[in-house]
Amino acid sequence: HYPEHSFPTRRSSDLPVSATAQVAIVETSSIDNLRAQIKKAKEPVEKMALMKQLRVKYRNNNRKSDALKLQKDFHALAQKTFKKDSKSIKHQELYLEASVNLGRQYYSENDFKKADILLTATIKSLKPFNHLNLSEASYLFGKVKEDEEKYKEAITLYEVVLEELKKGASKNALLTREKLLWTKAWVLYKDEQWAQAGEAFKS
Repeated sequence: HYPEHSFPTRRSSDLPVSATAQVAIVETSSIDNLRAQIKKAKEPVEKMALMKQLRVKYRNNNRKSDALKLQKDFHALAQKTFKKDSKSIKHQELYLEASVNLGRQYYSENDFKKADILLTATIKSLKPFNHLNLSEASYLFGKVKEDEEKYKEAITLYEVVLEELKKGASKNALLTREKLLWTKAWVLYKDEQWAQAGEAFKS
């Protein structure tokens, strides 16, 4: 028997690491590893693929400010890469993806001015490439205009989306023709275009 008050104590370093702490250690290591790989990557497309993985890690670990900064860096690189070789379909797609993601972030923060500038530039740059489906970017731009109560501009953009959807389905599975028709009808109603809204709801 040990004398009173002389039980052996365990140092904190002897204690087993909890499962949560182990996951955190692995995640930090994985994040640091990805950051190192991004620095080393020579090709922009390779760099952006790694940046996508890192953004997922940041979001999973609730590192919102890091995720947003990375999203802005991703967009800047995608835009620069596109301008260097605008004929590359991969560069076009990455620029479009980056703009939609960053535009969605600005929209969720009610920063409509930044979203407006970003989406205007993106759609203008990518419009000449007919094979691209700009439905998601145009829809997001329409939502910005709708929330700004610029209903006529929103309706025009939703009509653009309906045309874009004729090329094929959007990458966003929720963005369907039926959804767009209903959204357009609702905005017509908000704009007090009663007759057109009534007709649109019927369709």
